[in-house]
Amino acid sequence: MCNKLRLISLPRPGKRYVFTAEASPEMQAGKLGFSMIQRKWAILSLNQDLGVAPYRFNEKKDFIGSMVLHVDFFNKKKVTQDPYNTDDMAKEFLMEFHNQGE
Repeated sequence: MCNKLRLISLPRPGKRYVFTAEASPEMQAGKLGFSMIQRKWAILSLNQDLGVAPYRFNEKKDFIGSMVLHVDFFNKKKVTQDPYNTDDMAKEFLMEFHNQGE
């Protein structure tokens, strides 16, 4: 099994979502697993049949010029008042997503 990350395009009415997919021994062949946040964002249901295609960035037209991220607590019951170092968060983000368009 190839564990290489793959970009996939998920067309939805009026939109196209691009996800990074990775093979996992816990996932049945021919199936995709989306987190609750991903399902909510792309308006997906559990066990929904989807049309998925490979995706390749077009370097001439597909790019992110700037981005604003809003960070919040997923579990509102476990909120902390401790300050976060946004410089460290930015470094971590860049390390995790440095080659997503390749």
